[in-house]
Amino acid sequence: MGYQPVILVALIFGILRKEMSCTAGRPIRDSKLSGGDEPQQLFIFALIMATYMPCLSAFAIMRKEFGWKDTLKVTLASISLAFLLGGLVNLVLTTLGY
Repeated sequence: MGYQPVILVALIFGILRKEMSCTAGRPIRDSKLSGGDEPQQLFIFALIMATYMPCLSAFAIMRKEFGWKDTLKVTLASISLAFLLGGLVNLVLTTLGY
């Protein structure tokens, strides 16, 4: 999807709390580690974070309400959907020349 590996830090923060991933994404984006993200990458990052796995507190509530099996199904489906959407949007935007 065009990201530097350091962006995984922001995705990990997203598991802890969603809003932390956005605040962690900014310093990473501005640092020399990321290489300076393009607007396309920032859009894809926001899309992934919007559909990415729920934070730990939501995960704990789902586990309590639905059990481990269903919670893991929802989590895997959510993560898969997030990266599938991110990859497809990246492909479309790249194809269109953005």
